[in-house]
Amino acid sequence: MMIETSLIEPLPRRRVSDKPRVTGTYARPVVIARRYLGACAIIFVLLTTAANFGYLPEAFDLGPAGAATSAMTTLALLLLGVAFLLLRPGKSLSFWWKFPTIVVVMILLDSLATLWQPDRLPLLVQTLNERVSALFGISAAGNMGGDTGLILLALSIAVLTRNLYRNLSFGAAIFATVMTFNGFVTLVNEVSFFGGHMAWSTALTLLPLSLAALTLHTRHSMLRLVLQKNQIGCRLRWQIAAGALIPLLAAVYFRMSADLSMMDRQIDAALITIISWSIILAAFRSARIDSEARHVRHKLLINMSGKMITDTLTEVLNRRGLEKMLEDRWARFQHKQCKVAVLMLDLDHFKAINDTYGHLAGDYVLSQVGKVLRDNLRIEDCAGRWGGDEFMVLLKIEKRADVIAMAERVRNAVQQIRLPRSSDGPGGAELLGVRITASCGISAFRSGDRDFRDALKRADEALYQAKHAGRNLIKVDLSTLNAA
Repeated sequence: MMIETSLIEPLPRRRVSDKPRVTGTYARPVVIARRYLGACAIIFVLLTTAANFGYLPEAFDLGPAGAATSAMTTLALLLLGVAFLLLRPGKSLSFWWKFPTIVVVMILLDSLATLWQPDRLPLLVQTLNERVSALFGISAAGNMGGDTGLILLALSIAVLTRNLYRNLSFGAAIFATVMTFNGFVTLVNEVSFFGGHMAWSTALTLLPLSLAALTLHTRHSMLRLVLQKNQIGCRLRWQIAAGALIPLLAAVYFRMSADLSMMDRQIDAALITIISWSIILAAFRSARIDSEARHVRHKLLINMSGKMITDTLTEVLNRRGLEKMLEDRWARFQHKQCKVAVLMLDLDHFKAINDTYGHLAGDYVLSQVGKVLRDNLRIEDCAGRWGGDEFMVLLKIEKRADVIAMAERVRNAVQQIRLPRSSDGPGGAELLGVRITASCGISAFRSGDRDFRDALKRADEALYQAKHAGRNLIKVDLSTLNAA
């Protein structure tokens, strides 16, 4: 059968929306908050410096037994605060990457100064310590505490390795956060971990810096659990806050109400740390289990919804699924995003096959027609069983000739279906000489249609013409296909 065709201009590419996609997490606001956390750290450093010069009460910088922020610690905190303030999402630090490197060098120099006697310090270290101390109004005799040095080193590693070794960077950020929380525990109980006493100003500055380091990894699975907008994420955030604050506030209460010995305070600090992190880890585990269960339920719902719109015999869409696809294609057609052709296919003399060879043979023919449609259609096309022995195919129009060629290919493939001698299915060794044919009618959506049902009516009329013209034919509603 020959039909004269004319080419139609290819469809323009679908324009991609400039609007950001909704991810279901608070990742973007958290990334934006990184700059503000860096600014908070800088403000705390400036307040500490103002207190050292006498512009603020000296109590602002005091920790246990009069501990104060050392000169090297103050400069390291300032450099890291500036680094987080200037760091942009998805971009490198360029010049400012040197700041965390300088912090690492300062930690090494300060550790060297702690190990050596002051009168045996290298001249460079002595001069650097004195100059920095004079800059921030701090006595040059103090050195960086061991816990503070570990936290600053972890923060520097988290920044420097965030693009090359993301797992190392995330681990360093987690370590800094854990150590900072432990620093608050030591301040409340007036005990010491890892040598030295951390000042309150140091702890208050390290807190926003540790949180800023965590914002570098908003795509990590652990942080995505925390940042979820659903009930699981909300519950996890409350559990983390409760696990961190309630034991700490309880320690403050017992510390104020009872005079405990150093041994008792150390035991309390250890118990608070264990209880807090046990609660937080248990909350993460519970959230992960709930999230996985939610994911499984979602997949089951998708599978169930897929089965609800799929014809089990032919494994193509059923009428309900086709109606959903028609509504979707019609909406896209109205927005000028695609042109759609409707192909109606009906098996010829199918009732005679059922009456002569039985319903199992008829079911076998229907299943083979479904296989033909699945094997011959493109990814962007869809097919379904409209009812009985009638099928429908929705084709994306790029060229009119392609639509007709697709219909011819399907019609020829249907003619290759043969019934096995056994009506139980395709397992029969001998084939019957029964010829299976189909008639097709083609139409398309057009701008004057009220809805997709107008196109279905025209395709059904074209199918009726093919039936009355002798069957095993393709009839095309040329008026609408040319206008599509």
